[in-house]
Amino acid sequence: MTEIPLSHGVLPEHLDCVDKLEEILKNPEPVSMDQILAYLSEVANEEGLKIISDIIEHGPAYFQKYKSDLGSPEEIDCIPPIKITQVPMQAADIQPNTSVQNAEVLANIFAQAGIRDPKDILGDRNNYKKKLLTNLGNKAVIIVGDLLTVTSLEEWAAKKPTWEEMRAVTKKVLLEHVASADMGAIHRQETQDWDLVKENMMLFHQQALLYEETSYVMNHGDIGCLEKLFPAWMYTFSGCGKHKYSAEFQCLLENILFRYPQGLRDVIWKNMLVNPTGQPDSFRAIDWVIEHNNLYTKQIYGGQFSNKTVEHVIKESPLIETYKNI
Repeated sequence: MTEIPLSHGVLPEHLDCVDKLEEILKNPEPVSMDQILAYLSEVANEEGLKIISDIIEHGPAYFQKYKSDLGSPEEIDCIPPIKITQVPMQAADIQPNTSVQNAEVLANIFAQAGIRDPKDILGDRNNYKKKLLTNLGNKAVIIVGDLLTVTSLEEWAAKKPTWEEMRAVTKKVLLEHVASADMGAIHRQETQDWDLVKENMMLFHQQALLYEETSYVMNHGDIGCLEKLFPAWMYTFSGCGKHKYSAEFQCLLENILFRYPQGLRDVIWKNMLVNPTGQPDSFRAIDWVIEHNNLYTKQIYGGQFSNKTVEHVIKESPLIETYKNI
């Protein structure tokens, strides 16, 4: 468990919306998938750029001359690369397998952070401000978690293709080897013309490029592009039987895009990815930070032999960031 301060211009008034959230969640406005897709207009197709990038990086040396022409995918809404800080919290011997145990974890986190309702404090209620506790009031809390005319690239490099020729070949590769909107028509071909192996290959290339693009925009911190990729992942998860993941994606988009106040929406979106180093292209998901902390808590500073106990891990867990800096 850890605390990560909210960044990128977050003000207390942006979170001053608990009463609105309660009303929204009690009576959520229906949102259709068509509304979500209309809001998230098609993201620019960058699959061709990825194919050329792979040729330049992994192909013969000749293609490296075009590295300066490659450029970067179009940015939509990038998070500034600001180095985050964190305050590791003391570990707790709780297994969050049920809703009750999840509530215990949250209660533990709030207790360590000094967050409580002043009405719950025993003793003189007029003296609660002296007890180093924080009353959140109406503030929300963010909880986070090739078809070429040659037989090899070497042979193609020997022909010294121009940049324009590389772009043209890439478009042909996309059309013939990556699944697109007309995939249904290909699937419904007559049996004698149906190439199941190629169909599966085209679908795999489509999913692999989706993964590559998602990985790139997450590392780059382009949250605007990332949100436009969510519907594709929703369909992917539904198609392979992971309906719970798809439903969570849809619920997130419904709330963020149509229900939450604009201030809260910006806070969640701009802090969904964090940058542990402050360097460009070094953004990570928050659960990556948590797992990295777990490595230090349980393995590196978790003790050895008879000293490696649950009590020792819990005791040392708030100090891992200090140990890193020694």
